[in-house]
Amino acid sequence: MGWKFTRPAEDPFPEELAFHPGTFERGSTRLKGSGELDGRCTRHHQRSACILTPTRHHRDRIERPLRMLRRTHTISWLVSALLLSLLLVSQLVAHASAALAEPKLSYVLKSAKLALSTVDGSSRLSKEFSTHADYAKNAAPFALDSPTLLENDDVIRLTFNLGVEGSKSAANKEGAALGKEHVPHQAFVVLAADSNDAEPASHAWPLTVKPSTGKVSWNLRMDRIPAPLLRTTSPLTLSLLIANFASNSGSDGTYSPLALPLVSLRPPTSLAEAALASSAASLTPRQKAEIEQGFHGIPEHRHTFGVPPTETMPSTKVSGLASVVTAVVPWVFFAAALAIIKPEIQSPSTKALVLFGALVGLEGLAVRYWIGMTLFQMLPLLLGAGLVTIIIGRSALVELRRKRLAVS
Repeated sequence: MGWKFTRPAEDPFPEELAFHPGTFERGSTRLKGSGELDGRCTRHHQRSACILTPTRHHRDRIERPLRMLRRTHTISWLVSALLLSLLLVSQLVAHASAALAEPKLSYVLKSAKLALSTVDGSSRLSKEFSTHADYAKNAAPFALDSPTLLENDDVIRLTFNLGVEGSKSAANKEGAALGKEHVPHQAFVVLAADSNDAEPASHAWPLTVKPSTGKVSWNLRMDRIPAPLLRTTSPLTLSLLIANFASNSGSDGTYSPLALPLVSLRPPTSLAEAALASSAASLTPRQKAEIEQGFHGIPEHRHTFGVPPTETMPSTKVSGLASVVTAVVPWVFFAAALAIIKPEIQSPSTKALVLFGALVGLEGLAVRYWIGMTLFQMLPLLLGAGLVTIIIGRSALVELRRKRLAVS
């Protein structure tokens, strides 16, 4: 902040004059200081100028309210941030308390049956079981310490009805009930190796749960077991996993995930040996996929297009020579036969000549049709020439018969 005081050049100001608090006189010029300004006067190009700046005391008095305002804003911002943090913490505590207070929903199995049967339907191993809402009371249907050896034609079948216990909607119904709101998002049958490896071999098959009844059905053939599970030397454990998201619980509560081991198995010996043999051989990824997943490529099919007839036909000269031979040879044989037989040839009658001309006309009409006439153009001519030929031929044959009867 500064003030610039300019005087005319004829005013007798000294080149430098310091202003201090109080009243100063210079000739006829009277300058009054307010006690808050310091200044310096200089002469430039016949003009005198004085630059006045606030004193330190005056600056402190102006800047003190600004500093107090800044401190007030900083304190208010800190208080707002502290209040917002306390509000968020209280909401988190409230949600956690509500989650702890919500009742737990348990998935239960009713009318469950695990069977080991052959392809033709004969059962080799079967057991019915059910589960409790208290998962600590659940036990595997079959003993896990004695693995069951599978055979090549065995089929593992699992069926059960899924229900929910602990919900208000289920309390009004007899036994466990399942609705669309309780259908689990995660339902799998898992076959895993009982090994101490960091990542043991395992495979999961998803289950389809009917919302109306909760019925589930699943089966597995031995040739569908993945090759990594067949190659393992440890037993395989078949387990059932069922869980749901907490957001789907609504006001009923949260779901407790169900993990139930079912049976311990050993794969068929022949399939295990085949899997080990395939892993020992240097197979390409495609061949491994064909063995494990059952995909097989189609043999390559090569197609050869037929050769056009124009490329296999003989040349024009050969075709013309064959045509001449075909037309001339019969007449040669006919002439030779006449020379040997020497029949008595009588001069033909007029009707016979007319009949011969009609037959030649019919042959000419056939050639003309073959060259370029259409069927509808040829039919009227054929009908007319045919009628004339019939009439002339009948008359000529009658005359020839009379001559033969007269000679006889």
